[in-house]
Amino acid sequence: MKVFITGGTGFVGRSLTPSLTRAGHEVTILSRSGKGAEKLLSGVSFIEGDPTQKGNWQAVAKDHDVVINLAGPSIFTRWTEETKRKMRESRVMATRIDRYWDADKRRFTGSK
Repeated sequence: MKVFITGGTGFVGRSLTPSLTRAGHEVTILSRSGKGAEKLLSGVSFIEGDPTQKGNWQAVAKDHDVVINLAGPSIFTRWTEETKRKMRESRVMATRIDRYWDADKRRFTGSK
C-alpha cells in the first residue's frame, strides 16, 4: 500500500514509518523542512511542504492509498490556552487541506 504521512518526522511518525516500511508499504513523508529528514528514516520518500497550505505536495499525495495526518506542534510542552489553540488549529487546517483527495478513495487517519 502507498502511504502518505504529514508530520512523519515527528515523535509518532519516527516510530510508525519503520513499521510501515518493514510491512512492505511504500511511504512518502511530507516535511516542512526536507533537510536532514532522509537521515532519520531510510527507505522513505520525502517531499517538502506545509500541510496547512495548498501546494504541489497535494498532487503527490493523491497517488497514495492512504493519508495519515500527524502534523502539528509537539504535545510535549506546557499546555497553555495559546498552545492548545495552536495545536488544534494545526491539526484542523491540515485535515481541511486534505479535501483535495478523491472521495471514492478516501481513507484518512488524523491526529487529534
